[in-house]
Amino acid sequence: MNASKLIALLTRVLLIIATLAMVVMATIIAMNILGRSLFSRPILGTNDIAGLAGVVFASIAIAYTEWERRNVLVEVVVARFPPRVKAFTDAFVLLLSLAIIGVLTWAMFKEAAYAASFSQTTLITKLPLAPFKYVWSVGATLLGAILLRNAIVCIVRGFKR
Repeated sequence: MNASKLIALLTRVLLIIATLAMVVMATIIAMNILGRSLFSRPILGTNDIAGLAGVVFASIAIAYTEWERRNVLVEVVVARFPPRVKAFTDAFVLLLSLAIIGVLTWAMFKEAAYAASFSQTTLITKLPLAPFKYVWSVGATLLGAILLRNAIVCIVRGFKR
């Protein structure tokens, strides 16, 4: 199995987890609204649970969006470039994005290790934060791998023209 197929498989598996996180987030918020409206009793820790589920969802959804190349691109100037120049411009932007994500990923893994070192938790529900910070870090790592793959594709496309 080549790297591209492995990334695609990992992205799809993680997308299932992201979908489940979104369902959890929507369910807890809906139940909190119902509890508050019908029984005048909100669910304690709704913000904690919805926030952590949002971290899982967002970190994976960003990587999936890049994999599908469905991110919003502003091409006012670049659209007028010749195909070869456009390919190299796209590659440059992807590599710049990869550098930024690389630094952020390193910082996120460092923060996750720090949170794990003293068992950092949420304020209300006392859920451990380290696993969610690691999920965010893994999502950023996956995004970095996808950015690298897409940059290579653009570079190859640029040299073929």
